[in-house]
Order: sequence, then structure tokens, then C-alpha cells
Amino acid sequence: MTMDRRIFLKTFAGLCASFSMGSLLRVTNITSLAGLKHGIDTLNIFDQESEDISSHDELNWGFIDTKDNMVIKPQYEFTLGFSEGLAVIGNSEGKYGYIDKKGNIVIPAQFGFSLNFVEGLAHVEMNGKFGYIDKKGNFIIPPSYDYCVDDFSEGLVSVRKNDKFGYINKVGEVVIPFLFDTPGEFCEGLASVEVGGKWGCIDKSGKMVINPQYQFCYGFKDGMASIKHKDKWGYIDKNGNMVVPAQFDYADTFSEGLGCVEVNGKYGFIDNTGTVVIEPVYTAVIGSFSEGLAPVKLNGKWGYIDITGSMVIPPTFAGALHFGEGIASVKDYHNKLHGYIDKTGQYIIPPQFQDAFPFYEGLAAIGIKV
Repeated sequence: MTMDRRIFLKTFAGLCASFSMGSLLRVTNITSLAGLKHGIDTLNIFDQESEDISSHDELNWGFIDTKDNMVIKPQYEFTLGFSEGLAVIGNSEGKYGYIDKKGNIVIPAQFGFSLNFVEGLAHVEMNGKFGYIDKKGNFIIPPSYDYCVDDFSEGLVSVRKNDKFGYINKVGEVVIPFLFDTPGEFCEGLASVEVGGKWGCIDKSGKMVINPQYQFCYGFKDGMASIKHKDKWGYIDKNGNMVVPAQFDYADTFSEGLGCVEVNGKYGFIDNTGTVVIEPVYTAVIGSFSEGLAPVKLNGKWGYIDITGSMVIPPTFAGALHFGEGIASVKDYHNKLHGYIDKTGQYIIPPQFQDAFPFYEGLAAIGIKV
């Protein structure tokens, strides 16, 4: 899928809370923009019946706490929620900046695009070039790169120059040369990279430890990475050994000891030996387990299963996101509005919003129609 970065991420933000695909970057285990783009093409993530994507642009975004108090009134056209005490916001002029949890402007809206802070730095675009700022808004890495794909992870981040990607550290030093067509984030000491149409893995010195040979490769989690080989998905270990043969129509990253797999259009879960522990009977699953529960779709409605496969919250919702801080954002099946439930499935914040993000750091972004 080819898409301008800003358009792509604005579309992504609109999808985040609309339950077309959920907050993929922050709620699922997809660990890079490359992985997100691939996930869009691979997963049945548009299965949830939701409002048109463009409706996101008709919303004003604010923030509530877990008691349903409006902490920051809806006034922004864009946000991704809070991370490390700050939230990126976009205004009506198409500029992006940052606020604190009281709604104070900490870094004025001045960037062409921005993402949240991760490992103390945030990715921003200015005048068509990309760099990284600190929490005071100072450029630590000047906007000199053609493209930045990801946030910092394990102290490194991928950047593009002259149509190739390499990796820099937090002071902007190039530590891995510009050799790659598409990069992934570092996870457990390794990063998946694409070279000449094939994916392999490098270590932090840039050494290719798993030779490029796969159609796609996600980042490592629990010592395993999902790969696509000969149009089927399986899992490899850090030595490149195929520990779960490529046999699935899709395989997601492991979370809480289980990996989501697709078989003949239905989704289930396997353990790290490849044994199916939750049969593939669900028409859609958003990513993976979080806080012991995973949102699944059955008979046209969404509910939650635990790691044994028991349906602990019956499928009664039009949409459902992962649990965070003991609370999950769901879309009511009857009024089609968004609210929040606890782990018993009871509403603790009634469905009243056009969109609603998961809770992060005690606050959740909610969208109100203009």
C-alpha cells in the first residue's frame, strides 16, 4: 500500500477508535509502521462495522478520566493519547504540538506532523524533513531526514536518506548505514529489515544475523518472530530456526504466551510449540491478549475471551478494543456510540462518544461530533 505518511497516519488515527482496526500501534503488538502497513493489507481489520473513516475529521477530541470527568474539553482535530506525560495534538490549521495532562500547551503547534514521545523523544516533521525533539520542544536530532518510520526502540530508530533506511542513536549518530529498503523497530535486540524484496533480521551492530529470505517478518517477542514464507505464516527463533512451520494464512506477534493465527478465514491462538490452544472459530480478533483478555468477533458481535478460550464477556458489542488499566473501550451495539467497560463487561462509562481511545496514563481521548 502506497500512501503519503501524513494521510496514512491521519487515516490511522481515525481508525484507531472507530474500531475499523483498533489502536494498532499502541494496543496490538505491531511494532513498526512497516508492520502496520503490512497488517492493513493482510488482516481482515476492516471487518468491524463502523462509521466512515472520514468521520474522524468531523470530530473534536478531548480527554476524560476513569470517572468520566471531562479533564480536557474536546477541541483538537487530532490526538494519539498520552505517552510519557504528554499528548500530541493537531489543530484546525494542520499544525501539531503537545499538551500536558491539565491541557496546558507545552510545545506550541508548529510541526507539519508529530507522533507521541517514546524513550524521551518525539518524531516531528518540519518543512518536509523529519527529526526528533525533547519534551521542551528542542530539536535533539535536526529535521534533516527524508522520512522517519518509527519511534525510538531500544535506543535506536530508523531514518531514510536517499531512498534507503539506516539507524541512528539518540544523539543523531548513524550507527547502522543506510542499506535497507524497509526497516522495523528493534525488539529483543533484533530488527527485521527488507533488502531486495526479502526480509531478514539485523542486530544492533547492523550485522545480518538472519539472512533475507522471507516475504515478511515482524519483530521478536518472547524469543519468536512471525514470518511469511511461500505465502504461509509461521514462527522463527533468534537463530533463524523455524520453530513453528509456515502453515497459517496469517500469524501475529506473541503476547502473554499466545500467538493469534488465521486458518481459512477464522482466527484462533497457538502456544510457542505451535499447538492450537484456542480453536480458530472467530471471524476477527484485534491483535492479541492484554491483561489476560482478547477482543474477538463471533456471530457478528464482539466479546472477550481469556487465555483458556473461555468467553468471559459475551459478544454483545459492535466493536471492542484491548483492555488497558483494567478498562476497555467498546462500541455499543444499539446506539452505536462508544463507552468503557470493566472486566465483568459492565459499563463504567456509558456509551456517549462518537469515538473513544483506550486509557493511557489515567486519561482517554474521546471524540465528539462537531
